[in-house]
Amino acid sequence: MFGEADLHATLAATHGLDATATVDRITGALAAHHGGWASDDTALLALRVPGDD
Repeated sequence: MFGEADLHATLAATHGLDATATVDRITGALAAHHGGWASDDTALLALRVPGDD
């Protein structure tokens, strides 16, 4: 199972990426973790939160 620690490590590796690249990185990590098998129960949503930049 791709757990909370796996998600944390994957998201930490996306720092500085845009939304598309972040979703691609997460999708790749899930595929690698599950040997290329994709679950139909997986959904990813990327949101931009305005910051003080």
